[in-house]
Amino acid sequence: MKLGVSSSGVAGLGSLVGLHNISYFQLEHSARLLNIHVNNPGGYLNIHVNNPGGYLNIHVNNPGGYPRIHVNNPGGYPRIHVNNPGGYPRIHVNNPGGYPRIHVNNPGGYPRIHVNNPEGYPRIHVNNPGGYPRIHVNNPGGYPRIHVNNPGGYPRIHVNNPGGYPRIHVNNPGGYPRIHVNNPGGYLNIHVNNPGGYPRIHVNNPGGYPRIHVNNPGGYPRIHVNNPGGYPRIHVNNPGGYPRIHVNNPGGYPRIHVNNPGGYPRIHVNNPGGYPRIHVNNPGGYPRIDVNNPGGYPRIHVNNPGGYPRIHVNNPGGYPRIHVNNPGGYPNIHVNNPGGCPNIHVNNSSGYLNIHVNNRGGYPSIHVNSSWGYLRIHVNSSGGYPNIHLNNSGGYSNIHMNNFGSYPNIDVNNFGGYPRIHVNNPGGYPHIHVNNPGGYPRIHVNNPGGYPRIHVNNPVGYPNLYLNNPGGYLNIHVNNSGGYPNLHLNNPGGYPSIHVNNSGGYRHIHVNISGGYPNIHVNNSGGYLRIHVNNLGGYPRTGVKKFGGYPRMHVNNPGRYPRIHVNNPGGYPRIHVNNSGDVNNSGGYQNIHVNNPGGNPSIHVNSSGGYLNIHVNNPGGYPRIHVNNPGGYPRIHVNNPGGYPRIHVNNPGGYPRIHVNNPGGYPRIHVNNPGGYPRIHVNNPGGYPRIDVNNPGDYPRIHVNNPGDYPRIHVNNPGGYPRIHVNNPGGYPRIHVNNPGGYPRIHVNNPGGYLNIHVNNSGGYQNIHVNNPGGNPSIHVNSSGGYLNIHVDNPGGYSSIHVNNSGGYLRIHVNNPRGYTRIDVKNFRGYPRMHVNNPGGNPRMHVNNPGGYPRIHVNNPGSYPRIHANNSGGYLNIDVNNSGGYPRIHVSNPEGYPRIHVNNPGGYPRIHVNNPGGYPRIHVNNSGGYLNIHVNNSGGYQNIHVNNPGGNPSIHVNSSGGYLNIHVNNPGGYSSIHVNNPGGYPRIHVKSFGGYPRMHLNNPGRFPRIHVNNHGGYSRIHVNNPRGFSRMHVNNPGGYPRIHVNNPGGYPRIHVNNPGGYPRMHVKNPGGYSRIDVNNPGGYSRIHVNNPGGYPRIDVNNPGGYPRIHVNNPGGYPRIDVNNPGGYPRIHVNNPGGYPRIHVNNPGGYPRIHVNNPGGYPRIDVNNPGDYPRIHVNNPGGYPRIDVNNPGGYPRIHVNNPGGYPRIHVNNPGGYPRIHVNNHGGHPRIHVNNPGGYLNIHVNNSGGYQNIHVNNPGGNPSIHVNSSGGYLNIHVNNPGGYSSIHVNNSGGYLRIHVNNPRGCTRIDVKNFRGDPRMHVNNPGGNPRMHVNNPGGYPRIHVNNPGSYPRIDVNNSGGYLRIHVNNPGGYPRIDVKNFTGYPRMHVNNPGRYPRMHVNNPGGYPRIHVNNPGGYPRIHANNSGGYLNIDVNNSGGYLNIDVNNSGGYQNTHVNNPGGYPRIHVSNPEGYPRIHVSNPEGYPRIHVNYPGDYPRIHVNNPGGYPRIHVNNPGGYPRIHVNNPGGYPRIHWNNPGGYPRIHVSNPEGYPRIHVNNPEGYPRIHVNNPGGYPRIHVNNSGGYLNIHVNNSGGYQNIYVNNPGGNPSIHVNSSGGYLNIHVNNPGGYSSIHVNNPGGYPRIDVKNFGGYPRMHVNNPGRYPRIHVNNPGVYPRIHVNNPGGYPRIHVNSSGGYLNINVNNSGGYQNTHVNNPGGNPSIHVNSSGGYLNIHVNNPGGYPSIHVNNPFSIS
Repeated sequence: MKLGVSSSGVAGLGSLVGLHNISYFQLEHSARLLNIHVNNPGGYLNIHVNNPGGYLNIHVNNPGGYPRIHVNNPGGYPRIHVNNPGGYPRIHVNNPGGYPRIHVNNPGGYPRIHVNNPEGYPRIHVNNPGGYPRIHVNNPGGYPRIHVNNPGGYPRIHVNNPGGYPRIHVNNPGGYPRIHVNNPGGYLNIHVNNPGGYPRIHVNNPGGYPRIHVNNPGGYPRIHVNNPGGYPRIHVNNPGGYPRIHVNNPGGYPRIHVNNPGGYPRIHVNNPGGYPRIHVNNPGGYPRIDVNNPGGYPRIHVNNPGGYPRIHVNNPGGYPRIHVNNPGGYPNIHVNNPGGCPNIHVNNSSGYLNIHVNNRGGYPSIHVNSSWGYLRIHVNSSGGYPNIHLNNSGGYSNIHMNNFGSYPNIDVNNFGGYPRIHVNNPGGYPHIHVNNPGGYPRIHVNNPGGYPRIHVNNPVGYPNLYLNNPGGYLNIHVNNSGGYPNLHLNNPGGYPSIHVNNSGGYRHIHVNISGGYPNIHVNNSGGYLRIHVNNLGGYPRTGVKKFGGYPRMHVNNPGRYPRIHVNNPGGYPRIHVNNSGDVNNSGGYQNIHVNNPGGNPSIHVNSSGGYLNIHVNNPGGYPRIHVNNPGGYPRIHVNNPGGYPRIHVNNPGGYPRIHVNNPGGYPRIHVNNPGGYPRIHVNNPGGYPRIDVNNPGDYPRIHVNNPGDYPRIHVNNPGGYPRIHVNNPGGYPRIHVNNPGGYPRIHVNNPGGYLNIHVNNSGGYQNIHVNNPGGNPSIHVNSSGGYLNIHVDNPGGYSSIHVNNSGGYLRIHVNNPRGYTRIDVKNFRGYPRMHVNNPGGNPRMHVNNPGGYPRIHVNNPGSYPRIHANNSGGYLNIDVNNSGGYPRIHVSNPEGYPRIHVNNPGGYPRIHVNNPGGYPRIHVNNSGGYLNIHVNNSGGYQNIHVNNPGGNPSIHVNSSGGYLNIHVNNPGGYSSIHVNNPGGYPRIHVKSFGGYPRMHLNNPGRFPRIHVNNHGGYSRIHVNNPRGFSRMHVNNPGGYPRIHVNNPGGYPRIHVNNPGGYPRMHVKNPGGYSRIDVNNPGGYSRIHVNNPGGYPRIDVNNPGGYPRIHVNNPGGYPRIDVNNPGGYPRIHVNNPGGYPRIHVNNPGGYPRIHVNNPGGYPRIDVNNPGDYPRIHVNNPGGYPRIDVNNPGGYPRIHVNNPGGYPRIHVNNPGGYPRIHVNNHGGHPRIHVNNPGGYLNIHVNNSGGYQNIHVNNPGGNPSIHVNSSGGYLNIHVNNPGGYSSIHVNNSGGYLRIHVNNPRGCTRIDVKNFRGDPRMHVNNPGGNPRMHVNNPGGYPRIHVNNPGSYPRIDVNNSGGYLRIHVNNPGGYPRIDVKNFTGYPRMHVNNPGRYPRMHVNNPGGYPRIHVNNPGGYPRIHANNSGGYLNIDVNNSGGYLNIDVNNSGGYQNTHVNNPGGYPRIHVSNPEGYPRIHVSNPEGYPRIHVNYPGDYPRIHVNNPGGYPRIHVNNPGGYPRIHVNNPGGYPRIHWNNPGGYPRIHVSNPEGYPRIHVNNPEGYPRIHVNNPGGYPRIHVNNSGGYLNIHVNNSGGYQNIYVNNPGGNPSIHVNSSGGYLNIHVNNPGGYSSIHVNNPGGYPRIDVKNFGGYPRMHVNNPGRYPRIHVNNPGVYPRIHVNNPGGYPRIHVNSSGGYLNINVNNSGGYQNTHVNNPGGNPSIHVNSSGGYLNIHVNNPGGYPSIHVNNPFSIS
């Protein structure tokens, strides 16, 4: 149906109301108001409105239908409301500057809305649950409002709105929205409700004000905003989701708020010079924030408890503020802010924090609140004013600051923790305050020429300070009561001030200050103090307050003025300054008393037995005493202060007693007392005693008081019980005891001294007790068997113990805080027990105990212990407490049972165990330290347990066979594990939160187990396990694991939990069965597997991450499963001849899959809604299966599969898939579900069976197939879309089926000699088909109601069939079919079909059903057999035929239409039949020498017929009652036949037929015929039947024989005949009419018969010299006859009774004959006949003459 409305005027009104079930109407309207209401359920509706500037209302009810609405309404006010549930609406509005309102209710449908509305105010509301809406708005400078309700659907919104004010609201739960807005300088507002969906928002808004609000719980939002200089506001609610936000906003003011608990947000902001504000709520999640903001003012707030935040800010010269709440998490913050003022606040209790700030010349401020955390802070702020405040009770804090010439301030509150502070600040003013009670602070400051201020509160702690401050002004205040402080200062030329409170502690102060002014104040009551001052040329001041302690002081101050003050009541200070006569008796009682002050007494006694008393008072003298008293009881007492006594006693079997008081002297005592009981007591403070005792088998007792000096004691006591007690504080005692089989007891008090003890004993009970704080004891024991106890108390000293005690029971206890202990034990098969307390010291222990049971316990915090044990086959136990120290343990224990426990937080332990065949147990606590373990074992059971948070453990195990367990706790550290364990069963467990574990395992053919827990760290694992069964579990959230496995023929199992991290895996497993399981949300995983012939299994969970998987598996069976929502997976598989299986879940991501699988059976399954998958498969001869779920995405699939059987299934609603298949000789199957998407398929195949099935409603599929031979099936379901199919299939069997309602189809087929079949269902669409099929058998069927099909076919010599159903559409068909057999059928009511057929010599058949349409048919069929059949009622038909020498048959049914037919058919046989009632046919025929036949049925119409047919035999039959026919015929020498039936019509006939034989028959009662004939020399025949009309007949027929017959009652008749020399014949029956006849017939033979009773005939004959005949029957009429006929024979016969007659004859020299019958009429006869023979016969009764 076509409806036309026309209205004009200011107040014009046009309306169409209540139209039902219409297919098409078009309005040309300029009214102020137009209303259109249409009710058309389920129909195909087309509305075209042209209504500039008016008010338009369109209301359509079209459920399930296909409405098309096109409105041209510039500056107007269109209102469009469409109710179209389940339908396919298309709305196009051109409304520049107007106010369009569009409301569409289309649940489950496919709406398309396009609005062109520059500077207008569009409002669009779409209700489309579950549908596929597409909205495109062009609205520069306008105010668009778009509201879409589309739950579960696939909306696409594109808005071009520069400088405008767009508002977009989308409700799309679970859907896939895509929003693209171009809005430079505008004010944008987008609100999206999309729970669980996949929104994509792209905004171009330079200088504008965008507002974006997205509610997307659990979804995958992507937001990209280009907004230079603008003010963007972005708010995203996305709990548990994977948001990605990218903002380009130079110089702008962005505000971003993201609520994403448990999710994986990624935020990237480019904002140079701007003011960004970012707020992220992401508990337990993995946020990544990257801000580029040079010179700006960024503010970032992140709430991320337990999460893994990564923040990177580039902000040179700016003012960043970062606040992170991340308790228990793993934050990483990197700020580049030279010259700026960054402010960072972090709450990270129990977490793992990393902050890196580059702020040269700026004012950085960092505040961290944490307890039990692992903190890393690095600041580069040269020339700046950095400020760090840190609260981390019990945690591990590491601060590194590089600040040349700046003013750093560091404040750390770290109760019981492990702070590390490193400051490089030459020339600067660093201030450091540390509150660390009970902790382990380390402070290192490089500050040449600077002014450092350091305050440390560290009671009972272990502080270490290292300062390099040449020429500077140093101030240190340390409160370390009961602790173990170490201060190392280099301050040449400086002014250091040191205040230390260390009551009861262990203090070390080292100062190098040549030429300076050091000031040192120490309070160390009861402690162990060491002060070393190197002050060459300086002025030192040292004050020590030290009650009961152990101070050691060494001052090097040559040539100057040192001042030393020591208050040390009850203590053991050490200060070193570098500034500048004759008696003979036996058996009796002897008493000898000598008072000899200052003298040199000499006493010699020779006495056997008896009692001898010698008392010498000899202050300052040189006494000499020699006693020979075998068996006696000598008593010797010498008072010899400051003297030089010499005592020699020979007393075999006796009981000597010797007491010497010799302060400051040099006593020498020698006692020979075999079998006796000697007692020796020497008081020799400040002296140099020498004691030598020979006492085999007995009980010597020696007591020496010799503070500060050099006693020497030598005892020979085999089998005896010696007791030696030496009090020698600060001295240098030497004790040597030879006591084989004896029971020695040695006790030495030697604080600060240098002690040397040598004992030779075998099988006895030995006790050695040494009190030697700050001293240097050396103990050597040689003892086979027996029981040996050695106890050394040597705080701050240098202990050395050497024991050879084969098979004995050894106990060694050393207390040596801050000292240096050396122990060397040889104890073959013995039971040594060693306990060393050596905090701050450097113990060295060497134990040789093969087959024994040694126990070693060392307490050595902060120092450098060394333990070497040889315990082959024994049971070794080593326990070391060495926090912060550098222990070294070396154990040789073949086939033994070593147990090693090391507590070494913050230290650098080295452990080496050689234990082949043994059962070692190693446990190390080394938090923050640098650990090294080496184990050599074969066949044993091994256990290694390491606790090393923040440290650097290195473990090397070489073990052939056996059972190995390694457990490492290394959060934040750098662990390294190397295991060579061929034939063994290793188990490795590593906890390394934020650390850097390294692992290398060689375990061929066995069953290794590896477990790594490393939140945020950098793991490295290398396993060599040929033919083994390795198991690996890595928990590494946010970290960087690297795994390398060599496991040919084995069964590796790898499980990695690495959220937000960067895992790398390389597995070499030829012929094996590898299993890899990776959990890597938000991370960057890399997996490389070399597994020829094997069975790899890879499972990756990597939401939002970047996995890379490379598998080399020729001939194998790989299985890969990747869960990677929002990520960027890359998979490469080399698997010739194998069976790969790949499953990827990657919604919102960018997967890349490459598979090389010649001859194999690959299976690929990808779930990737909304993003960019890439799949490349090389599978010659194989059986690939590919399944992709990618709604709204951009998949790319490339398959090389010659000779194979590929199966590809893609689910990609709304996406952009690309599929390329090379499958020569193969059998591909491709199935794609791509509603609303943009699909591209390329297939290369030859000779195979191919199937392509595409479901692409509303989309844009493009299919390219290159295939020689074979069987190809293509099925496309593409309602509303844009299908493109290109096929090159030479000689093959092609089947194409396209269902594309309302879409645009493109088909291009090259099918040389093939058999293509094409079926296209494309109602409302625009199909384009190009088929090159020479010699083939193509079949094309197109169902395309309402649209624009285009068909182009080259089928030369072939058998073509085309069937087009295109009601209401615009088909175009172009056929090249040389000598072929094309058949075409087109159903196209009401539209515009175009057909072009090039078929020379062929047999085309064209059938068109096009009522009301506009068909165009062009056929080139030279020499062929053409058939055209057109049904075009009411339409506009155009047919153009070139059919030279051919046979043409054209049949047109075109009632009320406008047919145009142009035929060029020289020497051919055209047949044209047109049925065109009330139509407007146009027929143009060029048929030189041919036999055209034209039949036109055109009642009431306007036919136009033009025929060029020289020499031909044309036939025309026109039925045109009441019409306006026009016939123009060029037929020189031809035989035209024209028959026109045109009652009451207006026929126009023009015939050019010189020398021809025209026949014209016109039936035109009541009409107005015009006939013009040029027929010179021809034989003309005209018959006209007319009544009451206006008739004109013009004949040019010189020398011809025209015959004109007119039957016309009434009317007006004009006949003009030019027939010189011819034989004209005119018969007119015209009762009641008005005939006019004009004949020019020079020399001719005109004949005329006119019947015109009662009327006014006019006859004019110009016929000189011939024989005119005129007969007029005109009773009662008014005839006028004028004849000019010079010469000749004129005959006029008139019947005119009662009429008015005028006859005028000019006939000079002629023979006129006039017969008039005119009874009672008025007769005028005028004859001019000079020289002639006139004959006038008048019958006129009652006439008067």
